[in-house]
Amino acid sequence: MQIIGERDLPTDYQIASDGYVNLPYVHRLHVEGLEPQEISDLIRKRLIEGKILIDPAVIVRIREYNSKHILILGQVARVGSYLHGRSYAWSEPSSMAGGFTPRQEDT
Repeated sequence: MQIIGERDLPTDYQIASDGYVNLPYVHRLHVEGLEPQEISDLIRKRLIEGKILIDPAVIVRIREYNSKHILILGQVARVGSYLHGRSYAWSEPSSMAGGFTPRQEDT
């Protein structure tokens, strides 16, 4: 996150597992499920409401998504939890799990 003109503030922040982030001036802010532009708008609104800045320009960039995992079960080589950071084609999750195992026929 960057507030234009506020050079002394850090630019990297981590969202906690509860969906909150601690930011200068606005403190704890719930951002879970919001898109970057929505987060930017919310921070801007809080800065204006708190009379901290008159007309702030706030930029939010997501550097890394690391809180969403998908669980892959069934006939795959490596059952488990895998990081989900973007949309996948239908075949990609099974590839991450080592592909499908040969089907065992009932005897």
